[in-house]
Amino acid sequence: MRGSSWEMFSKGDTLYKEGRYEEALKCFERVIEINPRLDFAWGIKGAVLVTMGRYEEALKCYDRAIEINPRKALVWGAKGNVLVKLGRYEEALNCYDQAIEINPRDAEAWFCKGWVLLTLKCYAEAREALEEAQRLGNSKASQALEKLRQAGY
Repeated sequence: MRGSSWEMFSKGDTLYKEGRYEEALKCFERVIEINPRLDFAWGIKGAVLVTMGRYEEALKCYDRAIEINPRKALVWGAKGNVLVKLGRYEEALNCYDQAIEINPRDAEAWFCKGWVLLTLKCYAEAREALEEAQRLGNSKASQALEKLRQAGY
């Protein structure tokens, strides 16, 4: 990343952490304008848009990041999370599967997959995903598995 785009990225990151989302968004848009092939800039822009509740726009950013670099498990997971917020569970499952394919030790992707499967009432598959998330150290998986047990699944 060239000097000016790195400085702009740093500024955007600081603004984002300060909760100044509109200003941060402008910084990340400027970074993308300077170098539209920076997958992580598209991903961060997507994260800012999610924070602002602008989910459809965030999806477009995650799609662009994935188009540039389809091997980023974190971006696949983030896209899945947005799709869950939009109630698009099957598409979200696809994203979590992609994240897991890239990084089979991604405990968060396993947990999210399990949660979506629970939502879809696919209890046996949900149990498998949540057990894997728990094995990989996801603390939320234990609670979800306990709820499954209490419900008789």
